[in-house]
Amino acid sequence: MWLLVIVAAWAAGVGAGELAASAGGFRFQGTDYYYPNFYAATGVRGGVSYAVGDVNRSTVRFLAQAWPMDDNIFDPALEYAWRRKLAPAGWEILAEPTAGFGYTKLQYPRPYYWTVEWHFLPWLRGGADLGVGHRVTDSLSARVGWRGRALYYLGDWHYTLRDDRLRFVQAPQLELRWAPQGRWAYSLELGWEFGGFYDDLFLPPSYLDTSRPYAEVGVAYRL
Repeated sequence: MWLLVIVAAWAAGVGAGELAASAGGFRFQGTDYYYPNFYAATGVRGGVSYAVGDVNRSTVRFLAQAWPMDDNIFDPALEYAWRRKLAPAGWEILAEPTAGFGYTKLQYPRPYYWTVEWHFLPWLRGGADLGVGHRVTDSLSARVGWRGRALYYLGDWHYTLRDDRLRFVQAPQLELRWAPQGRWAYSLELGWEFGGFYDDLFLPPSYLDTSRPYAEVGVAYRL
């Protein structure tokens, strides 16, 4: 909740811009070390962002993922991103560096272990969004891209993260954006995410397929 408050306060201070929200789901391997009878499961993901500027664009975004499996994982993060718009001959080239902070909440649900409640894994985040897009019609545009993040673990409690604090997450993606006349725009994002902390904490080494396909729908409003 406090991350949303920060986004709202920043948006109020900088003035008019574009407010956007998205929501969707992803698939992941639910089998872990502790109980090897779990199965592939579905999580939810989404975000809220506020961007100002056109040629030079600054964005603050709140992102979250929830993995409703045996450990009830919740991943909120706050990021700042900046890019300069490049649009030669109708194309849009995106190279947007980002930096931020997030944490992972691991909670084992009752009634399995009444004494275990939750653990928090704090992360520094940095990376970039890259992409190339083009307008298909006056209202419809398409973009292919790649999202990459480096996660640096700041905590010290979990033994699997003490020797190597750095994790990488990447996702090739396709985005379709429909922006009819007016202030509203709508989007569909399809992607395939790889990496992160989840593989190390919950999946045995025999699990070769640890990728997470996802889809998100979004809406944006220009103030």
